[in-house]
Amino acid sequence: MSVICTLFGHRPREDDYSGGEYMRVVPGAVDGINREHATLYATCPRCGVSYRAGQIHLPKRQSEAYLEGSVAALRGRLGE
Repeated sequence: MSVICTLFGHRPREDDYSGGEYMRVVPGAVDGINREHATLYATCPRCGVSYRAGQIHLPKRQSEAYLEGSVAALRGRLGE
C-alpha cells in the first residue's frame, strides 16, 4: 500500500464506464428476514490493493420470488 493511501485512504474509482475492472461481489450470510448480504471489493487505482468498498443486500431472483409466492398461496389454501 502506498504512503498516500495509508495517510488519506484508498482512491475511489471514478469512471466505471471506461471499461475498467468491475467490483468483486462476495456473498455473505442470510439474515432472519431471508435477505442475503454481500460485500463489495474494489481495487485501488493508486496502489493496487483490494479494499472493502461497501455492503449491499442482494436482490432475489425472479424464480425465487415466484416460488415463495406459490408456496404462500398453497399454504393459504391448506389453511396453514
